[in-house]
Amino acid sequence: MDYPFQKVSVIDDNDIDRYIITAIVNKYNFSKEILDFNMARKALAYIEQNQDSGNLLPEIIFLDINMPEMNGFEFLDSYQLFPDSLKKQMQIFILTSSNNPDDSERASKNPLVCGYINKPLNGDKLNQIILQVRKTSANVS
Repeated sequence: MDYPFQKVSVIDDNDIDRYIITAIVNKYNFSKEILDFNMARKALAYIEQNQDSGNLLPEIIFLDINMPEMNGFEFLDSYQLFPDSLKKQMQIFILTSSNNPDDSERASKNPLVCGYINKPLNGDKLNQIILQVRKTSANVS
């Protein structure tokens, strides 16, 4: 099986949302492996622990905004502290049910955010991500 990505991460406090996102990613063969985090702090700890092992890091991060303890924007603030070489290995897409235009605007102004996607995730949205990542990769090369 050929997958566009080897590893993606889902950071969302809602068990049902993580289940649905995982099912959609698997249905469309978007990624070979899915890293599932119910808290942003756990995802940051995983990235920190594996920052020297690029093959263990996700290429795509689906990040929810509204989470307890540490929300998506607070995650981005902490993620910003990682070395640029590490951040270039992962692309972050906000995946949220928020309809707040302030959230969308704030995400669009953050250079770490590659896209803002409203739930639910579906095949068309995954294809848009693939095209965007390929276009970005082509421009970097």
